[in-house]
Amino acid sequence: MRTWNPSLVAKARLSAALALTLGASLSPAWSGVPSGESFLEVRLDSPGGSMEHAPVHSQIGGTCYAYAAGLAIDTWRAQFEPSQTFRRINPFELALGHGQLEYGQFRWDGTVDGGSFCATIHYAERAGICTLDTFPLVDDDGDRLKKLLKDIEALRVRFKKIPFWRRKKPEGLAIATQIRTRLSEFTHYRDGSTPLPDTDTILRALHMRKRDFARTLVSDPRCKDHRNHDFLLPGRCHTDLTHFEPEDKIIRRLEEGLFAPFSQPLAIAYCSKVLKEGKNYSGFSHDLRDLRIVNSTQCGGHVSLISGKRIHPTGGQLQFLVHNSWGTGCDYSADWQCENGKIWVDADALARNTYGVMQLE
Repeated sequence: MRTWNPSLVAKARLSAALALTLGASLSPAWSGVPSGESFLEVRLDSPGGSMEHAPVHSQIGGTCYAYAAGLAIDTWRAQFEPSQTFRRINPFELALGHGQLEYGQFRWDGTVDGGSFCATIHYAERAGICTLDTFPLVDDDGDRLKKLLKDIEALRVRFKKIPFWRRKKPEGLAIATQIRTRLSEFTHYRDGSTPLPDTDTILRALHMRKRDFARTLVSDPRCKDHRNHDFLLPGRCHTDLTHFEPEDKIIRRLEEGLFAPFSQPLAIAYCSKVLKEGKNYSGFSHDLRDLRIVNSTQCGGHVSLISGKRIHPTGGQLQFLVHNSWGTGCDYSADWQCENGKIWVDADALARNTYGVMQLE
C-alpha cells in the first residue's frame, strides 16, 4: 500500500508540466532563474534541502552512474514521499541490473564499469529498488567485490567452453565449486546473513544469460523477494547532450536546474580530470569547428551530481558544488575547495569539460 500523499505528488507533477510549458513558450532568452536570484548561493544539502541527508559514497569500480542515479532517486523520494526516510538504495545492485531493460542486453565484463544515468533510473522504475537495509554493502566490500566479479566471470567463461553434455561432470562441477568458494568471501555470505547458493543453483546460474548470472548469485539472494516497487518517480529522466554547446549555455542549464520547481540535483557526464588537474584543464573542445570528440577514457569520463552554486567569496567567480562518489577525502586540485568529498568547481572549468546534463523531470 502506498504511503505517499497523492495530492502532493499530483501538484508536484502539475507544477513541473506548467513550468516546462511556460519555459517552452517564453523567449529563448528566458533563463529560468528567478529575477535577482542568479547570484544567490544555492545548497541542496543545507538543512531542509532535498539533499540534506545525502551521503558521499565511495563507489565500486566505474559505477559512478549507478551511485548518482541511486542518490537522485533517494533525493526525490525523500522530498515528495514524506513518509519515506532517506533509505539509501544499494547503488551496486542498480549497476548489476541497469542495462538489461534499456538496451536489451547487459554489459557485464566482470567490472560493471560504465553505464547510463537515465538507463539506471528506468531500470529502477521497472524492476524495483533494493535498499542498503536489505542488501548492505560495507566499506571493505569494494576491492573484494571487484576481484570477486572478475574471478567469477573468468570461471563462467571456462565453464561455457565445456561441451554441454559434460558440464555436470567433474570438470563442470569443479568450476561450480570454485565459484561457491569465491562467493563465500563476499560479506553477506561470509557473515551468514544469506545462505550460500548450493552447487545446483550455481550450475543453473551458469546456464543463464550473462546479464542474469551475476544478479542471480550476488544480489538476488537478498533482493529478489524484497524489491520495493511501491515508489513514485517523475515522468522521465531527461538527457541533454552538450558536446558542442557553448559553455555559457551549459552553465545556464545547470543554474536553471537548481532553480527548478522541485530543487532536485542534476547529474553531469564530464571529464573528471578537471577535479584533479584544476581550472586550466580541458578534456575536449565544444567548438563545432574542432572535430575532436570526447574520449571519456582518456579524460576520466565520470558522472556526478550537482547540488549547489555560489559566487566564490574572494574570487567572485561562479562555482558549482560537485557531489562526488570518491569518498569523503579531499585529494583534489588546490584550485578547488573541498568539503568532505564535495567540491566547489569554477563554472567555466566544469562547463568546458561537461558533455551531458541529466535530470529527473
